[in-house]
Amino acid sequence: MNDFKQNTITTIVEFVQSIPESANEIINAINKIIEDQSEIISIAGNAFTAVRLISSLYKYADVKKSKWFLIGLAKNVNTSIVNENPDYVSDLKKFLSKEKNLMLITNTIEALKRSKSTYVAQIMGFYAGCHLKKLHDVDYVDMLILALLEDFNDFDIEQFCKIFNYLNNLDKKQNAIKNIVRELGDESEFTINKLINHQAIKTFSNQALFGGGTFFSKENRAMPIYPVVSISDATVRFHELIAKCGCEIITHKEIDEHGDLI
Repeated sequence: MNDFKQNTITTIVEFVQSIPESANEIINAINKIIEDQSEIISIAGNAFTAVRLISSLYKYADVKKSKWFLIGLAKNVNTSIVNENPDYVSDLKKFLSKEKNLMLITNTIEALKRSKSTYVAQIMGFYAGCHLKKLHDVDYVDMLILALLEDFNDFDIEQFCKIFNYLNNLDKKQNAIKNIVRELGDESEFTINKLINHQAIKTFSNQALFGGGTFFSKENRAMPIYPVVSISDATVRFHELIAKCGCEIITHKEIDEHGDLI
């Protein structure tokens, strides 16, 4: 193992061992870092007002997403959980020594910068925490889910859940896109097209998040063929992640009541 990889693993292990269990502890720790840097930022900002404004906007988004990411992460891995298992650190090092596992964790942290909302950042943190807690080897669906989270916003997640629940309540777990749009509205078509045309899904076309197919009218098989979508194993795993987050992660409302995230 080269030094760079070993140093990366060591950094992640130390990071996991230091994650507080309390959301307020996370908020206070990040706020302290911001306070320590505020004087330098203020001096530079006074000289260049435009630079200060742009920097503050970037900083606002980055800080807010980072806090939610850590809060999601801490639901699965934190100092208490680590201390409960004396073998955890050695098991974690073995997990991270496999390139595909290490890449998922580092790619998730990198994807955080490009995430579209605090809610998505929260799910990313929870997702990374699931892997760091269970230490199950990564497969291609894990990489597919990460790629989708990076491109999803709150609207996409809401629509995805509506589409999944609609299809899941059907006997065959599939339906023509035109029928789904008729039931759920035009917004669902946008999300379906975004999913089936996503580059990551095309790359893993043998296990698309929504499987493709054709739809024939039972009354007349000469009728035109309509595109159909169906639930796949990847679809189920993605929905389980979102559903689990909704149940187990501290909500935005609870955070607002217990401490300002900004």
